[in-house]
Amino acid sequence: MSYSLLPLPPQTSADRWLSRLCLYLPLAALLAFFGAPMLSILWHSLLDDRSGTFGLSNYLVLMNSPGVWRAMWNSLVLGVVTTLVTLVLGFIVAYGLECTAMPAKRFISFATSLPVLAPSLVLGLGLIFLLGRNGIVGNLLGVRLNIYGFWGLLIANVLYALPQAILIIRVTLRQSDTRQYEAANVLGATDWRQFLDITLPGVRYGILSAAFVVFTITITDFGNAMVIGGDFSVLATEIYSQVSGQMKFGMGAVVGILLLLPAAASIWISALAAVIGTLLLFLLTFGIRRQPGKSADFAALLSALPVGVLGLVLGLSYVFTFNTADLPWGMLYGSAILVALCNYYHYHTQGYTTMMMGMRNVPNAMEDATTVLGGGVVRILRDVYLPAMRLTLISVAMFLFMRSMVTLSAVIFLVTPSLPLGAVTVMRLDEAGFTSQAAAFSTCIMGIVATSLEPEPPLSVRNTVREKEKQDIARTAVQQLSAGQTLFIDAGSTTALLADELLSMPGMTVITNSLNVALKLTTAESTMHHEVILLGGHMGPSPCRRPAVI
Repeated sequence: MSYSLLPLPPQTSADRWLSRLCLYLPLAALLAFFGAPMLSILWHSLLDDRSGTFGLSNYLVLMNSPGVWRAMWNSLVLGVVTTLVTLVLGFIVAYGLECTAMPAKRFISFATSLPVLAPSLVLGLGLIFLLGRNGIVGNLLGVRLNIYGFWGLLIANVLYALPQAILIIRVTLRQSDTRQYEAANVLGATDWRQFLDITLPGVRYGILSAAFVVFTITITDFGNAMVIGGDFSVLATEIYSQVSGQMKFGMGAVVGILLLLPAAASIWISALAAVIGTLLLFLLTFGIRRQPGKSADFAALLSALPVGVLGLVLGLSYVFTFNTADLPWGMLYGSAILVALCNYYHYHTQGYTTMMMGMRNVPNAMEDATTVLGGGVVRILRDVYLPAMRLTLISVAMFLFMRSMVTLSAVIFLVTPSLPLGAVTVMRLDEAGFTSQAAAFSTCIMGIVATSLEPEPPLSVRNTVREKEKQDIARTAVQQLSAGQTLFIDAGSTTALLADELLSMPGMTVITNSLNVALKLTTAESTMHHEVILLGGHMGPSPCRRPAVI
């Protein structure tokens, strides 16, 4: 709850319409490019492939199709086994990284994150090179290994899902309550007893979340199944076979409904998806926050649905919806913007969740203060939300760009000869027998995605960048201050220069989370001028073990 010293002025008519536009424009796009395609694929699942009549004939044919049932059973078995193996390995790695003094933590953390930089089928190609009939291991041992089928898919899917399981479990372990371990130590509990009674119960929800994510990734993965699945059919390849091989669009839609239950072109489209997606998500979350009610609740509910939709199903629904010459939106079919929108809505839920978390972290008091000073919606967006959510916006944009670069299943039915995509090109090269070329192209994709993940340089480097401009900013800021004011200073290279300028200012109260700023302001020549309050926390043992593990 927020409080204002002055009553908030009423919104102008223009501000009310702009707030509504921020909600209804992204909601309309969500309905047009997700809701309508989902209704379209449901409709086509009820149209008979041969006669075109409306009914349940496709579902009745499905009941007598052993291939589909076999693929469904294979998908479930593979999903369950992959989930169990991944959870065990993921917990071991996450526990080692968070709760032990194991060496080479940074290298292990980096190595386990590599699979997210490439399309899933790259892992299948790598396993073929390593363990295939003419692979490195087989040639060294003088045997012909068979990596195709269930075991190859299991290894590939575990490697692909492992980074996400590790990430979820690490976050859960990091948030463990240190006081429970301190109490257990006082009571003389052994490490094993602490692990059984504190650690495992504390991460159960994280493990359940990781299990859901891993199972969903496994049963919806298309790339690995195409490359290394062999005769072990799964639902994703069954959809592709029904639509691409036998041209049975209705049957492909039926299988999709069942799943709903339980390089230059790529860069351009990925960048387009990142820009459009970030903008729409920002407007949508802002509109939900500014316009609470039934429309906002509906938008939040609809935003949670795309995560459960298989990429192949979403792509197929776009074919049904936009591949038409009779309706105006048919002009979008085959265009880069439609592929970009498909990529965006494929990962809409993850981006929405991240953006909403960032939106909720913006204090209401900042918005109220801007309103009291006469600022409208535009000023609130420009002066409050955009600066406060800068890192969130960058993170969402990078996430959408990364996933669009490596997505295969959602766009496999939307590519055209004039609009080739990197991940699809890798699959086509492998299908044509050019495995080495496919591996080389995959390496290019990984390099492009890895480049987009270049971390922010350390403070020591940022201190030397545009030093004169930062000095001018600091001096200009000091001119706006006067004695007796309270100042909040964040950590950063520019604020460190601001602290230097404050040494010549009369007494002020400075609240900061930067140890560097606090040390500058508490030197011998400045202690008489400022009262410095350093925001900090509890520095103590790791939440999982004793101080020796830090």
